[in-house]
Amino acid sequence: MDLWFDTDPGFDDWMAWALIEAEPSFTLHGVSVVAGNAPLSVTLPNALAIKAFHGWTTPVYAGCDRPLSQPQVTAQDILGAQGMETTGPVLPMVSTPPTPGHGVQALIDAVRAHPGRITLLAVGPLTNVATAFELAPELPGLLQQL
Repeated sequence: MDLWFDTDPGFDDWMAWALIEAEPSFTLHGVSVVAGNAPLSVTLPNALAIKAFHGWTTPVYAGCDRPLSQPQVTAQDILGAQGMETTGPVLPMVSTPPTPGHGVQALIDAVRAHPGRITLLAVGPLTNVATAFELAPELPGLLQQL
């Protein structure tokens, strides 16, 4: 199954991503990161640290950094400043940059390159998805599933 993962990584999204990467029948074409549990300035480094920690090669793209029309509300009061509150060791941050390009355009390009094959798994705010559908109105019809 071909997948695209749209996320605002905290622990829950990390586990979902790990399950995707562990399943040999899945082909993960990319990960787009969105502001959600924390600002993009936090969720993107979380995603890059998760990728580096596991040695995954999936491209990770920065996506939308704020909601479309509402003020941004995070869960940092519950999940901590990094969106992944812990009482144990902290995931080491890395200086690796994201894959060049915007996550929304990368998603559009991947779906257009594989029409009818990609399932979009969006587990964070749907800002990247809504923006992609606005920029490419044909996209919902090109997805295998959402």
